[in-house]
Amino acid sequence: MLINFTIDHFRSFGVEQTLNMVATALKDHPGHCVETPGTEKSVLQIGVIYGANASGKSNLVKAMQFAQYMIRGGTTLKGLVQNRFRFVKKPKPASFEFRFVAGGQVFVYGFTITQE
Repeated sequence: MLINFTIDHFRSFGVEQTLNMVATALKDHPGHCVETPGTEKSVLQIGVIYGANASGKSNLVKAMQFAQYMIRGGTTLKGLVQNRFRFVKKPKPASFEFRFVAGGQVFVYGFTITQE
């Protein structure tokens, strides 16, 4: 179960941004949350991404898809050149990080990609 996903310097993300699936203290819908062992926190089972036009919703999904592609054995970095953050003179490494629960344990998996 996903706890959070963090992205930096990919497409429209020039600074680190995190999609956080940790539930708030509100207890209005307890059926929508799952307790995560070892964290003392509940994680939402479902999330919704919404916002104004051109605010990065699609790029967040594309970042997750790109990270999934690389984790599953993607061998070409061809797409990264067009996908790096565009508004800097000197490109910085793109980074991706997943924090998730599997088998009752919390795992963190992340990687960074440079243009070299």
